[in-house]
Amino acid sequence: IVEWSTKKLSQSSPFVSVSNTLTLRISGSISLATSGTISSKITLTGLTGVTAEAYPMLSVTRQSGAKWVSVGLLFCGDSSTTTNRGEWNGSTTALVLPVCSSATLLAGKTYQITFAVTNPSTQQD
Repeated sequence: IVEWSTKKLSQSSPFVSVSNTLTLRISGSISLATSGTISSKITLTGLTGVTAEAYPMLSVTRQSGAKWVSVGLLFCGDSSTTTNRGEWNGSTTALVLPVCSSATLLAGKTYQITFAVTNPSTQQD
């Protein structure tokens, strides 16, 4: 089980019924990879009231010194082989990030994952 030394979620807009870019920063204690029948996934829960595409496109970067650099294909939410995608579960309002079979999230490296949602139509506390 991964312990997250960094886990931060931020948003571009707190306003109701608007597009909102969510940015997740994570750094894990162990590397995550998918191998054979064992698949690694990251599940982001608690996104109550927001909506998203079934397979939202993700922007994924990794911190390298003082810069953020683009990384290759890490998350294959719709079995995509060309773009990073997650899997949105509307009934649980959770985003699942399945690690691609050829990818590895390296331990101790900070990753930034950005995706779009639509905020709920009523204000939340």
